[in-house]
Amino acid sequence: MENKKYSQYGSWESIFTPEKIIEGGLRFNEIRIDNHDIYFLEGRPSESGRSVIIKHNQDGTTTDIIPKNFNSRNAVHEYGGGSFVVRDEIVFFTNWEDQLIYKVSEGKLSPITQQSDIPMGIRYADLTLSNDGKWILCVRETHHKDKEATNEIVAVSTITSEIIVLASGRDFYSSPRPNPISNQICWLEWDHPNMPWDGNELYIADFDSQNISNKLKIDGSTNISIVQPEWTDKGELIYISDDSGWWNLKKYSDQKTSYILKEEIDHGGPAWQFGFRTYFVYQDFIFLKGSSNDKNKGLIRKISLSGEIIEEIEVNHTSISDLSFCDNKAIFIGASPTTSSELCSLDLSTTNVDILKESNSIQIDSDEISIAEEITFDTTSNDISYAYFYKPTNKKFEGLKNEKPPLLVISHGGPTGATSNSLNLSIQYWTNRGFAVVDVNYRGSAGYGRKYRDALKGNWGVYDTDDCIAAVDFLSNRGLV
Repeated sequence: MENKKYSQYGSWESIFTPEKIIEGGLRFNEIRIDNHDIYFLEGRPSESGRSVIIKHNQDGTTTDIIPKNFNSRNAVHEYGGGSFVVRDEIVFFTNWEDQLIYKVSEGKLSPITQQSDIPMGIRYADLTLSNDGKWILCVRETHHKDKEATNEIVAVSTITSEIIVLASGRDFYSSPRPNPISNQICWLEWDHPNMPWDGNELYIADFDSQNISNKLKIDGSTNISIVQPEWTDKGELIYISDDSGWWNLKKYSDQKTSYILKEEIDHGGPAWQFGFRTYFVYQDFIFLKGSSNDKNKGLIRKISLSGEIIEEIEVNHTSISDLSFCDNKAIFIGASPTTSSELCSLDLSTTNVDILKESNSIQIDSDEISIAEEITFDTTSNDISYAYFYKPTNKKFEGLKNEKPPLLVISHGGPTGATSNSLNLSIQYWTNRGFAVVDVNYRGSAGYGRKYRDALKGNWGVYDTDDCIAAVDFLSNRGLV
């Protein structure tokens, strides 16, 4: 190793330029599986952020599914999500410019919904196909000139384009999912002023291609948040509820609800967008994303429907999203403290991980990367808060011995979002120049239970600010900045 040069913090020459940060920089999300094929969305900065549906071919190549003037994205609840679905190589997707649903089959593209008199006035999200493939179950949001938008669960015919309203009258809906062994469907609904992480309700009903009947509330309330309802192959309903104080796995079976796994760990997250997945069900087992105790590794946790933890497979990716199943493999989008987002395939038999596609092909010397350290510290109102601390790191430089590094404080958006320790080149831009960075998961952040998430209510701009200040005090008192 070459000798380092002493230089003032903040003055170091860096390998991270603005151009290098945005070079590549693809965004992956919305993994969908069609038989043996993997599809996903790829956001391309070089094309003004256009989201392209990609098919990952078995020979390792990829194919763009939609033409260059189309963008698989929607604006339901403004944040959108669940923008496409695929079965037997036929793709249905929502296009950003007009918010219509389009069908792509054998290279031919055609709309199956109608234009609104208001630009982008009728929007569709959370697309899911019925068991027979004849209907797209989804959320429809209709905008009006003189009143608030209305939301509904609808079924859109993939054959005739007929649209049937299945559920209406509530302010918001999400997550229509068909039971694979019957004509039942499930969904979530809630009203103002709640957000989905505040409280909502899970329902099931029978769908007969004309309407729904036998509607039944399963769980939830104005103070209980439910996310990600999914059916098993045997018709049991799995979902995540925070009525224990943490988003934990539950099930509805034999006409009763029960916990699958009750622990002080959030199994799900805030539903800012439609269609996110933190688990999948395969052969009477749930495969759930998790993390090691020190948060330096990720986990794929195999759990029985009775709640027994069968196996925990450790992976290098500390950030795991869109967890899906294909050919005895867990497919997910992962990132680690030293790698940007990548499309990953974990063999559930051998536990080997293959990288199917990288979001950023830039090769970075590990000696140039600052690895985050999670810190816990006291804050106001006798509470504690959390953050990730990044020390200045540069292969060629170190700070003067009589100096402490300047500190950059980051407060993530949300407020119920959360930051992670996965590689962020925008942070490395500063640490590689001799700045320390603290990325704060202030009170209100997800991932630390309901009480912590709710602490910011009525204290916006107060507790989040307090926690950022407390993080600085904590690091300063320890002589780190």
